[in-house]
Parts: sequence; C-alpha cells; structure tokens
Amino acid sequence: MTISKRFANNICTIVAAFAICGLYGCGIAQEHYDAALKSRDSLKVVVNDLIGKNERLTKSNNEKESSLTHVNSDLEKLQGEFAELKSRYQQLSTNSTEDNANLNAQLDEVRKDLALREKRVKLLEKKIKERDSVMTSLRDNIQKALIGLNNNGLEVHIKEGKVYVSLSNKLLFKSGSTDIDKKGQEALLFIAGVLNTQDDITITIEGHTDNQQVRGNQRFSDNWDLSVLRSTEVARYLTTMGGVDAKRIIAAGRSEYFPAISGDNNEARAANRRTEIIITPRLDAIMEAIK
Repeated sequence: MTISKRFANNICTIVAAFAICGLYGCGIAQEHYDAALKSRDSLKVVVNDLIGKNERLTKSNNEKESSLTHVNSDLEKLQGEFAELKSRYQQLSTNSTEDNANLNAQLDEVRKDLALREKRVKLLEKKIKERDSVMTSLRDNIQKALIGLNNNGLEVHIKEGKVYVSLSNKLLFKSGSTDIDKKGQEALLFIAGVLNTQDDITITIEGHTDNQQVRGNQRFSDNWDLSVLRSTEVARYLTTMGGVDAKRIIAAGRSEYFPAISGDNNEARAANRRTEIIITPRLDAIMEAIK
C-alpha cells in the first residue's frame, strides 16, 4: 500500500474513531452511529478518488518525461560531437594556417547547427507543453460538462496525447439498434459544446461491438456494419444537432477487434460495446518545429 493510500485510510479511520468515541461518550442513538459510519465511508470514497486521479496524472507526467529524455539524448550526442571537434581543433592547432582555417569553419558550422538544434528542441518542448495543456483543458471541460454521467457508462481520459471519451452502449444505444437514446443525445450535445470551443483538433468517432454476431436484422449483416452505422449516427448527431463542423470528424467502425477488455463473459462484452470519441490535437506547429 502506498503512502497516499495509507494516509487516506488513516484519515478515514481517525474520523470514524472520533465519531464512534463521541457517539458512545454522549450516549447518542444508534442511528447517529450509523450516520457516522456512512460519513466515514463517503470520505473514504472521495479520498480514494483523489488518489486515483493523482496516480493517473503521475503516469501522464512520466510519459512526458520519457519523451523529453529522448530529445535530451539527441542533444547530448550533438554536444559530444562538438566536444570531439573542439578536441581535434586543439590537437591540430599547430598545423598550417589553411588547415586551421578549415577546421575553424567546420567548428563554426557545428556551433551554428548545435545552436539551431537547441533552439528547435526548446521550441518543440514548448509546443508539446502547449498541446498537453490544451488536451488537459479539453478533458477537464468535458468531465465538468458531463458530471453525473461518469457512473452511467461514460469515461474520459488522456492517452498518448489524445483525449478519449468512451460512451457505453447502455448510454447511447439499445441492443441491436443504431438509434441514439435520449440520455445519449444529451451527453453528445454537452460534448459538442466543448468541441466547438477548440478549433485545432480533429475528432474521430469509433464504433465498437462485442464478439456476439448480429442475427435477425436486415439493416446490417455483421458487427462491422453495426459498428460503422453507430459511429456515423453519432457523427451525424454531433454535426446536425451539436453544430460541430463535419470537416473535422472521421467516422469509423472497428467491430469486435479492438476490445477494451479481453474475455468472453458478460462483463467483458458489456465493456466492449461502446463508442469512442477520440480528440486529437493538430500537429502542424509541432511538425514545423521538428522540421
């Protein structure tokens, strides 16, 4: 158990202990004792939620630090090359004026190249931070807009620099249907409101199914059809009712081949029946920095 979890449990235990001692000392009725225990359990849920958020943020930060480590490694190689050339220059300093002039020219080119690469590295770091900031803000805004639906088949998280909004079919579609339920329509309108505040993003909508084959439906012959039709239905609703620019949306169906949970049981199948809205930042500025 980590220090954070032990700390959380200790807090909850202390609160409960004070509550119990107070209740027994004052002779309060049993229902007050039960209320104190319920309060302790609520506090533990809140603390555990905060711990989970902290762990996710720590993981995201570690991924960014890993990316930055690769960039710094390239910079260190260039610095090593520069140091080697400088050493050669010192060894050949007694050579002819012409040789020294050529070496000086090479050193100047290396210095310029190194300075340019350092500038590009800093610019790239800045653009990556800006991108991550935008994605974090989008995730937070979507979570705020959809507060209350997190326990109703909706999850928002960041992975590989992208925001994933995963909507369970119990929120969007009835079994074997491509008609969006009322609660699903409300959720999509909230999401559209957030998407319309950010221009430099692309939106991919992916339909996913479980591994149970479709039977007895003339509209689609298999899970490929079903997943595609559901993704296009969500795309159509976001554009027609949510006002999202259709040029920013890609609709795709992935059938049963990218499960969220592996397995052939009811829990796995329920988790895999979902629609994912994947928000990707435009990488124009980052690609320009790399060039």
